[in-house]
Amino acid sequence: MALLAWCAIAHAHTHLLGSVPADGGVVATPPGTVVLTLSEPAPGTYVVSWRAASADGHVMPGRIRFTVSGGAASQGERR
Repeated sequence: MALLAWCAIAHAHTHLLGSVPADGGVVATPPGTVVLTLSEPAPGTYVVSWRAASADGHVMPGRIRFTVSGGAASQGERR
C-alpha cells in the first residue's frame, strides 16, 4: 500500500515525523490502520491518497479528504 498525505494549507512547514507502519517497513499482514505523526497540528484540508494491490494483482486507488477547522483536537482525533 502506498500512502501519501498533503496539507493544502501549510502552516510553519508542518512535516511528517513518522508513520506506523514505518516508511519502507515490511509487515506480516495487511495493517488495519495507518498512523501518520506530524511535527505540529495543521489546520486546513488534508487529502490522503492510497493504492493497494488486491490478491489478483489489480491496483485499487482511493482518496479521502477531511478538513481541520482549527479547534484543539484530542490525541485520538489527530491520528
